[in-house]
Order: sequence, then C-alpha cells, then structure tokens
Amino acid sequence: MIDQNHQAKGYASKALVLIIDYMFQNAKEKVITLSTKPDNEPALQLYKKFGFIETGEQNGNKIILQKYLI
Repeated sequence: MIDQNHQAKGYASKALVLIIDYMFQNAKEKVITLSTKPDNEPALQLYKKFGFIETGEQNGNKIILQKYLI
C-alpha cells in the first residue's frame, strides 16, 4: 500500500519490480498470488501492466490475480 499522498509517483511500480525480482531469485514456487478489490482500478492496472492475470477466483470480496515467474 502506498499512502494516498504519495500515489501516482511510481513508487508502487518500483516496489513491485523489487518484489518480482526477489521472488524470481529466491522463491521455491514460481508464482505470485495477490488480491485486490475489483473496483480498485489503479491497482488492477498496475498488476496487469506487470503481467498478473485474474484467476476467476475470489477471496471474500477481493479478486485473485497471479503471475508465473519464468
């Protein structure tokens, strides 16, 4: 989560790059799973920009997205 006062400055993208790289280098499982509210368009756009795909599953009121690290 990025504080509302600091959104739209590229911080989330930079953080996501670091997380994906770390997971690629260190994780045994080569898949990242996350969730967000379906009406959170900025988050959905960000995740899809980085290759996350909606799985069609839900966790309560949130949709689940995954990215396979290859």
